[in-house]
Amino acid sequence: MELDLVDQHTSLGQGQVVLDTRPLSKGVYTVECTTGQVVLRSDRLVVQ
Repeated sequence: MELDLVDQHTSLGQGQVVLDTRPLSKGVYTVECTTGQVVLRSDRLVVQ
C-alpha cells in the first residue's frame, strides 16, 4: 500500500515528513523513503 506524504521544511533547513495513518489498521509496518528506485531510509512505523 502506498500512502501520500507531505514534505515540510522548517526555517532551520531540516525537513519532516507527515504521514496520514488513518487508512492503516493497527500494527507494525515498514516505511521506506525513496527517490526513484533508491531507498534512502527504512524505518518501522507502529500504528496503535
